[in-house]
Amino acid sequence: MLRITNGWLLVGALAIVCANSIPAVAQNEDANQENAQSANKPIEVDPLLLKVEQALQLSQKRYLSAEIHTPWQISHGILAYRNEFEIKKNGRLVNAIDWVSDNATYKGTPWFEKTPYGGRAQPFTQRYIFQGHPNQFLGYFTLSRLPLDHEFHSGKDIITIKDLVENAKMEVNSREEVTWTLWALSHYLPVDAEWRNQYGEHWSIERLVQIQTDESVYNGACGGTHGLFALSYARNKYLYSSGGQIRGVWLEADQKIRKYITAAKESQNSDGTFSTNYFKGRGRSDDFNTRLATTGHMLEWLTVAVRSDEIRSSWIRRAVESVCDDLITSKNQTADVGPLYHAVDGLKIYYMRVKPKTDVTSTARDVSQNSGSDAGGE
Repeated sequence: MLRITNGWLLVGALAIVCANSIPAVAQNEDANQENAQSANKPIEVDPLLLKVEQALQLSQKRYLSAEIHTPWQISHGILAYRNEFEIKKNGRLVNAIDWVSDNATYKGTPWFEKTPYGGRAQPFTQRYIFQGHPNQFLGYFTLSRLPLDHEFHSGKDIITIKDLVENAKMEVNSREEVTWTLWALSHYLPVDAEWRNQYGEHWSIERLVQIQTDESVYNGACGGTHGLFALSYARNKYLYSSGGQIRGVWLEADQKIRKYITAAKESQNSDGTFSTNYFKGRGRSDDFNTRLATTGHMLEWLTVAVRSDEIRSSWIRRAVESVCDDLITSKNQTADVGPLYHAVDGLKIYYMRVKPKTDVTSTARDVSQNSGSDAGGE
């Protein structure tokens, strides 16, 4: 396993660094105090949100290194912390997206390569090195809202997000999993988009949704949670685009999502964690990394999937608190990279959905960008 810990941990040729000192939790109290004083009301802060902030800040200090860590690892950090993710380069902190965009390589191999249809991230070579699934990196980058003209320099080539999107459209096929392709294309394309791939086959967002809906969660990566996340992400975009009307393949997708929300709730443990067997039955563990992998992945999906009135429900709050408690109390314990950042992503999306909204315009923009905001699961 590839893990992160405070201090140094060597795993084969890989090492991961964490800082030992963590800054105090930022609570944005200045603005809150000003508003409270003007209204002559006491400040009311949800203690769970403060705990989420603490867990996010602690986990952000588990720094990765540009010289050591793989594209697979760093892309997971970008998934979790988006444009704010920093890594160490020659001992100094640098913005990860800026670094990736500027001729990033791993052991001499560029992160991205040109193709006849645009460009793509380096395909799978071996576990935990480059992307393990078609269009995985592009899917992860959507949460950073990189525009279509964002450039990745790769040697003498320039590859844009648009190039990655066009290549994904051309290379999609029915032999390989479509989870991250659906995630990425439903973000960058209209929900009614149609096209022909390199073989002349007709494809559309709806076809991707149908394939993902028909896919068994028991065959999917990480207990099927990634497939459910992509399906929920696309469904949210459709609901926003259609004004809340749902029909056809989208109705089937919504029914599947709701079915497994119920299954997750019914198998939740008394401590707030979800089953360590995902949807295959009940299960719990005393192992930190096992809990982080299962509850973290489940929470990440649920924060995008559940309705606005359920995101604040007691069972979701208990799950959030269980992940926070694990990340806070186990801050000096090694953590598997993938599960760590998927759990953090779940906390980030939860925070975005429940924090007080002060800017109506930005809230509407969150919804339209399909970021898991308050109207996302309606």
